[in-house]
Amino acid sequence: MYLTDDYYAFLSRMREGDVVLARHDDHVWLGRLAGPATYADEAPACGAQSSGDRRP
Repeated sequence: MYLTDDYYAFLSRMREGDVVLARHDDHVWLGRLAGPATYADEAPACGAQSSGDRRP
């Protein structure tokens, strides 16, 4: 499967309020989708918080 297939599967199935888990090496991030998908030209700053639902 290609990376674009993964993106399409994620964006077409996930809905507001769904829980998302992401991992990289020994780090894990857990979050809840706060709204529809959007596009940003730049990546968010490391540690940036976009909703009150986030916890350190």
